[in-house]
Amino acid sequence: MDLKKKVKRVAHISEVAMTYRYSDLKKTREYYIRHYDQATVDDQVVLYEARDGQSMTDSPLAIFRYLSSHAQYQYLQHVWVVTDDSPENLAKMVANVPSDVQSKIIWVKRNTIAYAKWLLKAKFLITNSTFQSFWHKKPAQVYLNTWHGTPLKYMGYDIPGSKTSLKNVQRNLLMANYIISPNAHTSHVFLDRYKLNGLYQGEVLEGGYPRIDLTYAHEQKSTLAYLQQSGVQLDLTQLIVMYTPTWKGTSITNPSGSIQQIYEEIKQLKQLNPDKNILVKVHPYAYPLAKRHEGLRPYLVPDEMDANLILGITDVLITDYSSIFFDYLVTDKPVIFYAWDHELYSSYRGMYFDDNELPGPILDDIESVGHALQHTNQISEHYQHKYQQIKEKVVPYDDGQVTTRIVQTVFNQQTVSGVKHIPASGLDKTKLLIYPGGMGNNGITTSAINLSHHIDYDKYDVTYLLWDNDNEEIINNVAQLDEHVRIMYRFGVTALTRPEHRQDRYVSEHGIKRWSDTNIPKIGYQREADRLFNSVQFDTLVDFSGYSFNGSKLFAVMPRKQLVVYQHNDLYTDSQKVINGKQVHAKKLGALFTLYQVFDKIVSVSETLKQINEKKLSEYVRPEQMVAVPNSLTLPTEVDQQADNLPVIEDYQAAATMRVQYVEMYMSLADIAQGVTVIKAVNRNDHIRVLGRARINQQTFYKLAINDLPSGWVAAKYVDVQEVNELLYQEPAHQIGWVYNNKRRLFQTPYLKGEDTSDVIGQAKWLNHTFVKIVAQAETGDGRYYQVQLPKSQQLAWLKASSILPMQSASKFAFYQWLWNRMSNKVTEQVYNVGVKQLFMINHEVVLTNQPLGLSKRGIKQRQLKTVNRLYLATAFAQTTTGNYYRVKVGQKQWWLAEKDMNKQSIDVLLTNNYHVNLSDYLDVPVNQSLIFNRTSEQMIRLHFNTLPDDLVMVAGYRTTLLVDNQSVYQLYSEKFDESVMVPVNEVFVLDTTHFDEVYAVSGDIMVAYQSMLLSQEQQQIVVTNHIVELARVWNWQTQAFMIYGQLDNQYGWFDESVLTNDHMKPLSVQEKMLPDEQSGVKLAADVLPVDEIQPVSKIDQPWITRKISVWDDDKHYTQLLRQNGQTILLSDTGDAVLAADVQQAVSDSLLYQNGRQWATYSHFVFVAVGRLSPEKNQTMLLDAFARVYAKHPEAELIIIGDGVIRDELENKAMQLGIANVVLFTGQVDNPADYLALADVFVHPSLYEGQPMVLLEALMQQRLIVATNIAANVGVIGNQEYGLVTQDVTATSFAQLMLFTIENQTKLEKFDINVYQEQARQAFNAILK
Repeated sequence: MDLKKKVKRVAHISEVAMTYRYSDLKKTREYYIRHYDQATVDDQVVLYEARDGQSMTDSPLAIFRYLSSHAQYQYLQHVWVVTDDSPENLAKMVANVPSDVQSKIIWVKRNTIAYAKWLLKAKFLITNSTFQSFWHKKPAQVYLNTWHGTPLKYMGYDIPGSKTSLKNVQRNLLMANYIISPNAHTSHVFLDRYKLNGLYQGEVLEGGYPRIDLTYAHEQKSTLAYLQQSGVQLDLTQLIVMYTPTWKGTSITNPSGSIQQIYEEIKQLKQLNPDKNILVKVHPYAYPLAKRHEGLRPYLVPDEMDANLILGITDVLITDYSSIFFDYLVTDKPVIFYAWDHELYSSYRGMYFDDNELPGPILDDIESVGHALQHTNQISEHYQHKYQQIKEKVVPYDDGQVTTRIVQTVFNQQTVSGVKHIPASGLDKTKLLIYPGGMGNNGITTSAINLSHHIDYDKYDVTYLLWDNDNEEIINNVAQLDEHVRIMYRFGVTALTRPEHRQDRYVSEHGIKRWSDTNIPKIGYQREADRLFNSVQFDTLVDFSGYSFNGSKLFAVMPRKQLVVYQHNDLYTDSQKVINGKQVHAKKLGALFTLYQVFDKIVSVSETLKQINEKKLSEYVRPEQMVAVPNSLTLPTEVDQQADNLPVIEDYQAAATMRVQYVEMYMSLADIAQGVTVIKAVNRNDHIRVLGRARINQQTFYKLAINDLPSGWVAAKYVDVQEVNELLYQEPAHQIGWVYNNKRRLFQTPYLKGEDTSDVIGQAKWLNHTFVKIVAQAETGDGRYYQVQLPKSQQLAWLKASSILPMQSASKFAFYQWLWNRMSNKVTEQVYNVGVKQLFMINHEVVLTNQPLGLSKRGIKQRQLKTVNRLYLATAFAQTTTGNYYRVKVGQKQWWLAEKDMNKQSIDVLLTNNYHVNLSDYLDVPVNQSLIFNRTSEQMIRLHFNTLPDDLVMVAGYRTTLLVDNQSVYQLYSEKFDESVMVPVNEVFVLDTTHFDEVYAVSGDIMVAYQSMLLSQEQQQIVVTNHIVELARVWNWQTQAFMIYGQLDNQYGWFDESVLTNDHMKPLSVQEKMLPDEQSGVKLAADVLPVDEIQPVSKIDQPWITRKISVWDDDKHYTQLLRQNGQTILLSDTGDAVLAADVQQAVSDSLLYQNGRQWATYSHFVFVAVGRLSPEKNQTMLLDAFARVYAKHPEAELIIIGDGVIRDELENKAMQLGIANVVLFTGQVDNPADYLALADVFVHPSLYEGQPMVLLEALMQQRLIVATNIAANVGVIGNQEYGLVTQDVTATSFAQLMLFTIENQTKLEKFDINVYQEQARQAFNAILK
């Protein structure tokens, strides 16, 4: 190892060590893992943790009080977990504990070494929530999970959206020996909706809640006294009304709802009911904010007070969705439901109980609640029957003796009357654990989703093991899994000791020789498996991803009946693939190959692939291991055409102002549907907040609070929503913090103005592993932020709190902290701006670096930029101690260059004599937003909106218009106003820069007519001898052609697009040489099979090609295009048919609009390719082939769906070939099937595949297919059986077949999806036997 590497290694070790020193959690976790196997359990220790150590409440409190006060349990030691062990906090913690047992408490601070010791030592572990992810129950321990309420809101898998939030809850419940349930409904939610059935080894104890015993306790006097001592104003002669608004947030760091709103509601209640005490107990997540509110303090119940003791003094309960009302039913006292956001909450969270089941009035405004409080006797009488019904349903066991029965059951192991022991059902099913990979958009994910829909769930219990990831793409894919699938997440820190981590890194890089090798950390792998699965024994473990050594090594140590791994590809060839200069799969696949020896079955997804892998991997596999199982397909289903019109209701909170004084307001969503409004006057000084958003009948509405009291719904056009991260409070701080490894940005304020980048002042990565002074903290709607003083500077910046570990209260660094900062020499940018758009050229070869100089010497990389006199676009600016730098994309990466090496350019695009725009403002802007208004159109827009919205977009594209009053108009839409305005086409321009900097070489001198201004009749002539560079284009409705703005040698001007198609013009790809780490390719030859020649047939009985269109000809709407026997026919849904050649004035709807025009219209012949843009997919050859097709058939288009490492290379090649205007790169899309429906022909040029899912999906859609003759493709579509297969993998052969599809036809077999599905199902079931 050279000196440079040694220094980097020492620096890395030092940073890790420093992070460990200041992270209590890391120390705790590491101690726990290191001592897990050796620690012994003490039968006399009970550990309690309520609300993550923040309180001493709930059922754990009730159990402790019982155990500590009964003589037969005096041998027990009681350990209570706290987050703050200061004397002041401990005094609050015992607020609910009788003084005679307080001395029996052993306090332990959470996330300390002592905490880890007690976790390992305690025989009984009791919590009302969850233990952290590093914890897992030892076999000798008894884990009692009491939970914290009967579910009123949806729980577990019923909660819409991502399932990652339930990962640790589900893991904890599966580990629990006992789960306490108060009723049959809750038992069902635990077992069914958390999907414990089929796997859970413990018992649900259905017998009531210990915590409700506290409501029966005769402690009203001491409870009232504590409230008064805490500053709560009480008149003991008056009734006590308790308001308990629930937590409605989607993140525990951001409790939604306004504390000010709660205050205004209490004021209203008190005003209407001066004869009653009005108190409020907020959710624990909201309490830190509530206690800061001066006005709330006289009414605010301290957070440390147990809710059930509070219910014991409550005469009337006001709540919304808090399950606390279930506990309150034992009092037989009245309940009022204040559900101002019922429409919102029931939509985005969902409820288990119908409104007509609730035992009290449901009111949606606080004034009505106040009036109802004046008649509580009538409420009790009116709702008596419902009260008793729901009471029998949810608190049938709660008689004040629940704790006694639970303690006898758990601690005495007695069978007690009044406690039902409910085991999980389905434990006799065969248990499958499947690892599907990362669940990103790829063929393996599609196959895993399809497989989930074809498993017999009456026979199999199925768990998919996923990595914890909140990426939206992955969440969408996970949501497509069958509803019967249980999802378990691999999250948290792996339960390996440091020596085991070193062993793991070695085998992950080098593989294994024999499974019996002693250097494999099997004990650590087993510990990790126990952490995740609690020693559950699955019958079959399936590494479906086929690429994961990390998944397979874990499976290899787990008890099971058989172990299976899939092969979705020619894996040896894949291991040799080069992406960005690296063999990205070489190490992990190489290690996985060595692990094949422990697998019972190795499954290839086709017989052809099995033969390939068996031959190429013969060193690692045995023939008897190898089997073939084709992937399953999901049959297409009828799409509900009304789905797009269903209401979309969501939690959405923001500050706002009103655009009008008098507004039409809907008091409910039902009123919107019925068009029932009231006129509401809004004063200029009124405080407006948005509380929710709904999309109904293609219109947006906002739920408002006016002066902090909820009101009705108004249309978006009346509301100016302010996209600003709300500041809840800010206060000074004097702390030293340690910055974790992060890639966040530094901000000038903690308000984060939506997508506005003007607030960004630096990158926090330059502070990684550095000590900083924290001078302030702010709580915002996005969580907590710290304001830090930047090193070697007096400048202050805000950073997300999760990136900083506060260590000690101090305003100065300790000596070693100062020394560390000096040695690490970290500095940030002096100025940083990511909102830059600066055009420039270079006059000579310059050096680029991967980061601005003057920040860090570690990790500096360089490259050359050699192309002079070419326009580049810089998109960020940084000022450091060594100078000014700009960021520019070159190749596939972002680089920085010094300002002194730039020749800055400012290009004004002239439209008229007195009107021009700056070209830079329109670069990297979507085409439909690149609008230029003249005076007339601007006046029309201002008249319509009363302003000029900054978010106007063109709805259908600049080559698509509407006809209004015999005038062609564009439809412009504003999302902020949720309205459209029609503007004549000649009053607005779209400056299309999608072809910016495309260069055309001139062969010989040519004369070009150009004009300096777009709207000018004066043309000039220029002789171009060198090149033409396109910078922008505008569609000319008069000539039905583009006007191009560009550089004619050294002259800027406008000219007709026909100049670029001149025979003397040739597209020129100007790009820098690719660096080794940017190069991608496939080193091995494709495995091809000989196939038959295709014979054309003059007449066939079935359509040769069908695809989707949307064409209007007068009042006829044609939706299908059919090509057969030399004719192209348009078909309507009603059965009407017409030859395409006979359609005179057809207008195509915009099924696919990109790059300023419609694609896949009926007059085009459309080729579509779907796949990752990667060397093995062979799209480079596809472009060569298509160029030959386009030369002969200019009606041809190519649509390439997908993204990947070679996209830039492909786009440059399309430009070189002169086909950039007819090749569309869509990038990654969510709905490839919709694009496939537009294809005349699906093309698949791959060099190697496993079982190409896209081919199967194309067959399901009855697309005509052209594919290379690699073995995998032939394995799906046969030898010219279900599609056309080339004779080799060259562009010549591929172009021949593409031309054949346009010019000829032949007979093909019809693919029977049902036969295929049954074969796939039987093959999968066979490997499970």
